[in-house]
Amino acid sequence: MNNSPLYYQMLEPALIIKGFVKQDNDCNYEKYLLEMVNASLWFQNRFSSSFLLAEDQSRGQCDAYSDSYGLDFKLIASKTKLQAKSVLSPQIEKKDDGECDYCAPRKQGHILSTRFPQAFRGKTIEELLNIRNNASKKQGVDNDIRDYMNTLDTKKNLLVLFPYRFRFNIPSTFMDDISSIISQCNKDFGVSLKYREEQHPQLDTFFSFFYDYSFILCRWEHNHLVFLEEIPVEKSEIFMHLALTYCEDWKEKYDVVLQLLKEGKSDKEIEKTLSEGEL
Repeated sequence: MNNSPLYYQMLEPALIIKGFVKQDNDCNYEKYLLEMVNASLWFQNRFSSSFLLAEDQSRGQCDAYSDSYGLDFKLIASKTKLQAKSVLSPQIEKKDDGECDYCAPRKQGHILSTRFPQAFRGKTIEELLNIRNNASKKQGVDNDIRDYMNTLDTKKNLLVLFPYRFRFNIPSTFMDDISSIISQCNKDFGVSLKYREEQHPQLDTFFSFFYDYSFILCRWEHNHLVFLEEIPVEKSEIFMHLALTYCEDWKEKYDVVLQLLKEGKSDKEIEKTLSEGEL
């Protein structure tokens, strides 16, 4: 386990706000989550066909299907936090020639936003349900908690994305770091995920987040999160497009990779360089 300070940062708006980049139809987190699922060996070993996005969701269908098995994609983030991320960030529009226009944010100033999981950390399920049942329609913490609890009550198999990228002050081995993050997520989300399991025992709940340059896939099983798989972000072409085109924090590693490719390095040589931290 890694006991050094753990930090996390919300993903950039192009990665979590549908349609944030105007004129770019791939600006939709459901599309890269689909590619992550289809790149997953865990899913490949359990389903005979790839998942496809549902063309029609007018009757409450899931977001994606592999044959008759449906999977719905949800973000675990407060409505107020997503709104703040959307309107306070520089706006982006993709032009016909491939260039991008960056414009001023839609709103200046600040927005009071709810931080997950701090808003429900330490609360019992009874307290969370009381908040859900009595929350007003006014935007705020209780309203955000209500939306979160309603999401967990969705009568579908869920893949929820906690749209944050974790980092440690002092990294340890990759699996030690992942185990430590999952342990913290168990503490923060365990009460509410256990409630979902009790209410819908026949439904699956997958939980995901980002660490370093990896998509981390977990599953809620018997009262705790179980690590399933680490999927490099390179497995999703759409994620890579959004991250490298519109987001600054993902470029450093790939600037190095491109340089190594220009030098004629093989995939094994590049992988060895990255694993040894020679950046």
